[in-house]
Amino acid sequence: MEKTISSKQIFLIPLCLVFLTTLGSGYIYFGAYSEDKVYLSLLFKLSLIILTIVLIVKYRSFIQCKLRENIFTFLGSLFLLFISVNDVHKTILVANYAVSTKDHFTFLCNVFATGVFEELLFRVLLFYLILTKYPDKWKSVLITSFIFSLAHFSNLLNPDVVKISILNQVVFAFVIGVLLQSLLLRFKSLFLIITLHSLLNYFGSYKLILLHQEQTIQNDYSFTSFLPSLFFALILNSILIFVAYQLISSQLKIEKTLRY
Repeated sequence: MEKTISSKQIFLIPLCLVFLTTLGSGYIYFGAYSEDKVYLSLLFKLSLIILTIVLIVKYRSFIQCKLRENIFTFLGSLFLLFISVNDVHKTILVANYAVSTKDHFTFLCNVFATGVFEELLFRVLLFYLILTKYPDKWKSVLITSFIFSLAHFSNLLNPDVVKISILNQVVFAFVIGVLLQSLLLRFKSLFLIITLHSLLNYFGSYKLILLHQEQTIQNDYSFTSFLPSLFFALILNSILIFVAYQLISSQLKIEKTLRY
């Protein structure tokens, strides 16, 4: 018999799991950096991935991802991953930072583990659970992305982040969630959205983790300083939302054609 889930569980399960992974990831950021912390964080994320897969199987939140139909997105994702890692590697060499290949690879595994966990949790498990409650796909995309954005308030636990800037992160996370979900619906490529999500985390944190550069915290960072960045984010987000809307509309037209 197919498992059912309450609306309250739909909201609580992802938020609790993200809170746990934030604590696990924060183990790297808080206090002195060490190799042991990186490995412990990676193992912690892998355990959350396994837990999420168990929940996906339990609630039958499956997606149809056919590699043969997505060979171009798969190869494109691999190419994007290659040039991104190569770009960071060149940055490290030019700046003459002492970063070993092992440390770089371990860091890459860490950000990919986060990407795999969050994409399985939100874009697969949570989305298809919500879709059973709200059959309208666009509505389900918005609800899923809203919960995904709320989860980023967990960054308040990071003492190195300017608190007011988290609002930008939350808004951006909502739009990225909509875009990634629309890409999954349109292309049925889980590897594509995991790669894109992981690379966002990769470029956003390699200077702190690999190069040990402290994040810049401006003492005069105020609400008026925050407004320009918020305005720019809203413009960018509007463009991304438009792209996501076109992707979902295209997919819905395809599904309608196949029904008839």
